[in-house]
Amino acid sequence: MTDRAGAPPADGSMARFHHTDLGTSESTWLLDDAWDEVPVVGVVALLQRFDALVVVVAHPDDETVGPGATLAAAGLVGLPTTVVVATDGAHGAPKGSPWRGEPVAALRAQEVSDACAALHPGARLRRLDLPDEHLADHSLALADVVAEVVHGMTGRILLVTTYDADGHSDHAAAHAATRDALDRSDPHRERTTLLAAPIWAWLWGSPQELPWERCVALDVPNAARHARTRALGAHRSQVVGLGVGAEPLVGPRLRERVERVVETLVVEDRPGARDALLGAVEPSGALDRAGRVRRLDAMFDDGNEDPWGVEDSFYERRKRALTLAAPTRDRLGRVLEIGCATGVLTRELAPRSDAVVAVDVSAPALEVARRRDLPGVTWVEGHAPGVLGDPVVTGGAPYDVVVLSEVGYFLTGSEWLATLRGLSRLLAADGEVVLCHWQHPVRDLPLDGPAVHAQARAALGLPVRSSFRDGDVLIEVLGGPESLAREEGRR
Repeated sequence: MTDRAGAPPADGSMARFHHTDLGTSESTWLLDDAWDEVPVVGVVALLQRFDALVVVVAHPDDETVGPGATLAAAGLVGLPTTVVVATDGAHGAPKGSPWRGEPVAALRAQEVSDACAALHPGARLRRLDLPDEHLADHSLALADVVAEVVHGMTGRILLVTTYDADGHSDHAAAHAATRDALDRSDPHRERTTLLAAPIWAWLWGSPQELPWERCVALDVPNAARHARTRALGAHRSQVVGLGVGAEPLVGPRLRERVERVVETLVVEDRPGARDALLGAVEPSGALDRAGRVRRLDAMFDDGNEDPWGVEDSFYERRKRALTLAAPTRDRLGRVLEIGCATGVLTRELAPRSDAVVAVDVSAPALEVARRRDLPGVTWVEGHAPGVLGDPVVTGGAPYDVVVLSEVGYFLTGSEWLATLRGLSRLLAADGEVVLCHWQHPVRDLPLDGPAVHAQARAALGLPVRSSFRDGDVLIEVLGGPESLAREEGRR
């Protein structure tokens, strides 16, 4: 990463975009309807189609902020991998900083080595140390190295590089050199597949400028996401900054993109390329979703109507009390509860609500819930996000309050993002979203609690009105009134 990037105008020159500019908000990106048409696969399932992975990037840290989750997933499955970093990153500090030049190049060489070790300990790292911000002048040298790496590998090769329309001349040069190498060594792409990872385009660009028809969204396992986070931390010069008061080049806005629960890559612009890539890969979540439902249903097989012990546990009673205290209104209006299970929380939401639509994926759980015979409550069986299109659910919109308690991490990253998009369409203009999740590490679940909340904050773009955290649970309210005291005329 360097401090120069920009949207390429029609004449091909490089418009400037500074790393401190706000750019397009993350909620603008993630709430766009175009995602509904993007195919989703699990990154591990995709990688299993290949015999090797090659990552070619322009700068130290591009390997992390671009295809970092894919690289980490390759490490999880032991896929032979080579990472080619083209430039020395010597301009990876704000102009005027004493670190620019050789001092920062040496520092970034160590950082990229540490980051690659965090992502994929078995990956081979090749640093070419070509001049930062002048990669186009050395594209032939880079193409020769990429061709050599590809030639030395056997079987099917997945090759991931920087996005050609990323708005940075070095990123475009890395993409062009990589494509040149493949055109020479495998012109018909008989054993190589070329993908590109946007970086700066997520900031200066807009949803209207992304080639959605060539995009693929990858669901990422927890272990790969955490490895990516550790790798990003290894690039301390970029995420903390160099010098007193210096703004980090990978600031909060870009970090939001890096830490998404899905990773988005752009397939090479060749006829049929995306269909060929996805043809033998099972869509993400389809088989696992059925398994998740079976596991939930099986918890009721022995006749136990409270398999989680939520009725008698003080921990559970306290958590419910905290969740019920979180909304900023006494009367909740119209409520949508996703993941109602046996209806224990629903029972306490109902007296404060005008109407409640309570949704769960487990038929046995809903059978218990329905026996509560709660006035004003409509029970709906279905799996998020699809159930958000159910006429009974949509008929109750707009909702003043949406409650999601202990449900987000049962969804894959793509399912969670689609759920958030669906909720944004159902939420009243001044509505609020109440989130409550376990914040310890999880096993055998697609996401963890902190990731669920972070992605909801970024995607919905709603202010955090209140937050409670202890050693076990995180409860947050997004949206709703800014001040309860002002609502009551107390100030």
